[in-house]
Amino acid sequence: QTWITRFAGAKCEVVVLFSVSSATAAALGVASAAGYKPQWILGSVGADSTTLKIALNNPQAQALLNGAIGVSFMPDALDTTDEYVKLFREVNTKYSPGVDFDTNVLVGMNAAMLTVQALRAAGQNPTRRSLISAMESKGSTFASAAYGNLAVSRTSRAGFTGYWFGKFNLAGALIPLDAGRTVYTTDSATGPVTKASAKRAALPAKGIPTNS
Repeated sequence: QTWITRFAGAKCEVVVLFSVSSATAAALGVASAAGYKPQWILGSVGADSTTLKIALNNPQAQALLNGAIGVSFMPDALDTTDEYVKLFREVNTKYSPGVDFDTNVLVGMNAAMLTVQALRAAGQNPTRRSLISAMESKGSTFASAAYGNLAVSRTSRAGFTGYWFGKFNLAGALIPLDAGRTVYTTDSATGPVTKASAKRAALPAKGIPTNS
């Protein structure tokens, strides 16, 4: 509350907040109650609408995100035009009836798909060594819902690299700021920010990996 009061008093027009969702919920809640409406720029972890609802005990809390700029390496969980989201939602409806499909479920299902590909690439009798070797040599080629490249090799454990920018609507959906959903990336040191060139792999038929 102290910081929000300071920001408002200083008439800050833009506030960049990279935090966990519970902290984001507190900041947005206090700002809303005070009538303070800067342009928020939020990190991907801190802008999870499901956590906001839980933290504020308010089923409509996602409306606090409206107008905020966010970043993501994944498609939005509400984007039913995305082939990965469409399939994962169908799986969730069939096998987890009554469970809301959100970013947490999307990321979890995507991790499961990556795990299957890693095990397939590790061979019929996988060992710890063969699994690590498979990830290092083939991990960057695995099909994934993420738009950012999966940086896994003998020299890197960076994981997903690259984010696209969007703006949240009243429903809590992140809408791309540009039609092409441009993905930006950089390194962990002092490298420049560049537009990512990697293209997302197509969804395997029925979501079942067939890699080797």
